[in-house]
Amino acid sequence: MTGHSQDPNQFLARSPERAALLRQLRDSPGRPSSIAASVSMSRRSVQRNLTALTRRGWVEKVDGAYRVTTSGALVVEAHKRYSDELAAIDRFSPIVDAFSDVDHAPPPTALSSATVTTVTPGQPHGPLHQYLQAIERFETERVRMLSPVLSRPLHGAHAELGLGGAHTELILTEQLSERARRLNPREFDLLVSVAPLTVFRHPGPIEAGITIGDDRVLVCSYDDDRLTACLEATSSALIAWARELFDHYRSQASEITTPNSVASPTTGDVGLDGR
Repeated sequence: MTGHSQDPNQFLARSPERAALLRQLRDSPGRPSSIAASVSMSRRSVQRNLTALTRRGWVEKVDGAYRVTTSGALVVEAHKRYSDELAAIDRFSPIVDAFSDVDHAPPPTALSSATVTTVTPGQPHGPLHQYLQAIERFETERVRMLSPVLSRPLHGAHAELGLGGAHTELILTEQLSERARRLNPREFDLLVSVAPLTVFRHPGPIEAGITIGDDRVLVCSYDDDRLTACLEATSSALIAWARELFDHYRSQASEITTPNSVASPTTGDVGLDGR
């Protein structure tokens, strides 16, 4: 049936039972009495909504039993994707909201298998602990990073990756790199000259931290310099998104160099952020 005046979203939202009926009928066609028992609805409610769904063209009656039409089955799949995306956006909002440009935000369809840790009163350092534990799971020869901050705990974790043979490409904002050089010029020069690390400066802002390995990606949100949420994912779709975003920033960044080079990563007694 075509030419319906009511929008399909409004049609489903008007009675949440309709989506439940469509899912049930896609999996198991049946008569009103058996359907009512399966979905825990009254037979009267089932019959009323079956009539509406039949008029809509999403359900048909064959030999006394109701089943979804092809369009009804497609509606079930589309509604599930829509619901899953809304749930993912809501669950991962501490990460998603770190991106002011919606085109740079992670795709909701790829978030379902990710994990996220946020700051709570009982675990104020929960996101930092997740990040450090995740770095230990990295098995990669190349690490790509976007970072809006510099902090000593992260330095130490990434130094271990460098000692293990991984090369890191780190993109900082121009403002952050100049601040770090001003606060501790000797250590900053040491940082940008170690062999397993290439540091770049980007002229614009970097809103979220992204660390990309061969098999996983970490995405971090910050409140000033404080890590407030950390997402970890092994989804190929999220890794591809992160690599594309890194390449976008890398295309606008320039390498920071010093006259000397150092064979292996090291850290001093004072952090580049002055702590």
